[in-house]
Amino acid sequence: MKQLLLTTLLVCFAAGLALAQRIVTGTVTGDDGEALIGASIRVQGANAGAVTDVSGKYRIDVPAGATTLTVSYTGYTTQDVTLGISNVVDVTLVSGQVLSEAVVTALGITRSEKAVGYSISKVEGSTVSGSGEVNAIQGLAAKTSGLQVIGSGGTPGASSKILIRGNSSFQLDNQPLIVIDNVPYDNQVNTVIGGDYPFNPNLQGVNESNRALDINPDDIENISVLKGPSASALYGTRAANGVIFITTKKGAKGRMKVGYGLSYSFDEVNKLPELQHEYGQGNGGGLAVTDANGNVTGSNPQGNAATETPNSWGPSITESFDNLDTYFQRGTSVVNNFSVSGGNDNTTFRFAYGNTNQTGIVPNTELKRNTFRLTATTGTDKFKISVSGAYTAIQDRKAQNGSNLSGVMLALTRMPADFDVLGGSSPNGFDNLDGSQHTYFSAYDNPVWSAYHNPNNTNLNRISG
Repeated sequence: MKQLLLTTLLVCFAAGLALAQRIVTGTVTGDDGEALIGASIRVQGANAGAVTDVSGKYRIDVPAGATTLTVSYTGYTTQDVTLGISNVVDVTLVSGQVLSEAVVTALGITRSEKAVGYSISKVEGSTVSGSGEVNAIQGLAAKTSGLQVIGSGGTPGASSKILIRGNSSFQLDNQPLIVIDNVPYDNQVNTVIGGDYPFNPNLQGVNESNRALDINPDDIENISVLKGPSASALYGTRAANGVIFITTKKGAKGRMKVGYGLSYSFDEVNKLPELQHEYGQGNGGGLAVTDANGNVTGSNPQGNAATETPNSWGPSITESFDNLDTYFQRGTSVVNNFSVSGGNDNTTFRFAYGNTNQTGIVPNTELKRNTFRLTATTGTDKFKISVSGAYTAIQDRKAQNGSNLSGVMLALTRMPADFDVLGGSSPNGFDNLDGSQHTYFSAYDNPVWSAYHNPNNTNLNRISG
């Protein structure tokens, strides 16, 4: 009797175990139908797991009460599978997962951000292009810590200087190395003056463009900022100030895609200096002296010989002119971007065209840029060839730098309130009928006259790849 009771208890216990725990089997494949070797299968809420074999098959013991399996594989989206009645569960994973903390360091090598031995940060290309800046370097402003971007002019095409963690030298160029698709990219200004010319301490001539202006921001996929001197181990001494690593957009496997984007923006001076409008040109309250063309040549306060002066210590005036408001205009930017991309299992491509037309807040300043970029990759899983090339054509017109005798701000901000910057005798207002410029002081050019008669024109064609 005792033996029969013991046997019955053992049978019931075994049946209970069978109902509480079960074995689930199945196959894990990718969305292309290929078996995934080494895929991970984990039971949620339990310390049970398994990996797939060379055929993509798995076998896992599922404890009592467990209802969900988590299946994951590198490069594929992790999937949670709810268990039903069946003990056979096949899973298909979707490819295309991108590790959020993966960054490109050098030569196309991708590493986890935590795995590199120096500080690095990543900026998405959409953030740069979405800033509305024509210059890709200016589009990096305030996008990541430790990065300082300085726009040195208010005219189209003016240079933008970039620093990582400040200056490291008093005499040499402190700007980081720029690398596009593993190829170093020249970002210098077109000038024979060495060093950090974008600061131009003498403020002479015009503000030349830094050549990152040749990059279309819409072509940028992402930017990795490698900070600190340790980054120079990747690219040598040229990278002692850090590296701006730009990865351009590529084609992808699938149906051909056509994209088009149009953006319009405008620029206005939001605040002008407040100037007095009570006293006119002269010295000591004396009357201004004019020549036959109506140009003010000086003042004669006490009947003495007139001396030419730009000062505004003359007599009280009843009519004044807001020359600052008259001078500055609304600047506009119109950007068109067109792209075609596609590919198959072995070959992918992307062709992009960008057109930018920008006018500045300074009269007669403009920038026209046309960019063409082609990227293509072909080969097999073991051997691939990638090609990236770009052609840029730029025509721009810049005004003279502000604080020089032919520049914008010096003559404009010192202009007496009773002088009209467009009050010349010729139809355009900044010339006189005899061909001379309309000015209030012979040493200063009329800034409108200078913008039309003394601009700097650039016609540049660049091929890179």
